[in-house]
Amino acid sequence: MSHDTASPSRASIDRVVETVAALPGVGTAPHRFGGTEFTLRGRELGHVHADGYLDISYPRAVRDALVAEGWTGPHHLYPDSGWTTFHLTVPANVAHATALVTLSYLWHAAALSKRHADVPAPDTEGELARLDAPASVRRLFAR
Repeated sequence: MSHDTASPSRASIDRVVETVAALPGVGTAPHRFGGTEFTLRGRELGHVHADGYLDISYPRAVRDALVAEGWTGPHHLYPDSGWTTFHLTVPANVAHATALVTLSYLWHAAALSKRHADVPAPDTEGELARLDAPASVRRLFAR
């Protein structure tokens, strides 16, 4: 996780929001603590604050693997939860930030597609390869 104190540009945050909002079925709304939240059928995938802190929800095992691989850090307020925090500090971090939210999306979309016929199953294997997800994370998705 980046602990850089630089502020992200509004354009970088907007690019993350636009990219994540383009995922099938993802909605955006103002977040209760400021910023923009991302949801899929009422499940919050994560949210990005105006200061560039991106908080993302995962099952605990996925969160633990991502933190161990150095892809993100524990949540800045709730470090023992399934939430993570990634600080979007430079435009180069946009692709990584969107990859992190996409991982949350893939997990939730795969689970929802098993229970709701109107939620298409994502190409999880293909997306994990495209994102170059760590092997430890891929194994969790393969269960």
